[in-house]
Amino acid sequence: MLRFPDGRLRPYSLGLGRRIKQKLWERLDRPMFTETVDEDGLVHVDVSYGAGVQPPLYNVDVSGEPEPKYPPAKRAKH
Repeated sequence: MLRFPDGRLRPYSLGLGRRIKQKLWERLDRPMFTETVDEDGLVHVDVSYGAGVQPPLYNVDVSGEPEPKYPPAKRAKH
């Protein structure tokens, strides 16, 4: 999944990230977390496994984010 058949690394994309998340979620036996808050403010987190739900997908707006800066390419030594 992370490499092409010829061994090169696959560039990261949103689709690849979602496939990685889906595989991880399946390998962890589909955990589902529920939170309950008591009257005194204490938060309880319960985990159930094997639930028949889909993993959450969040669409994050990154249109206002700056472009990543890449380090300068290194020159080959001769």
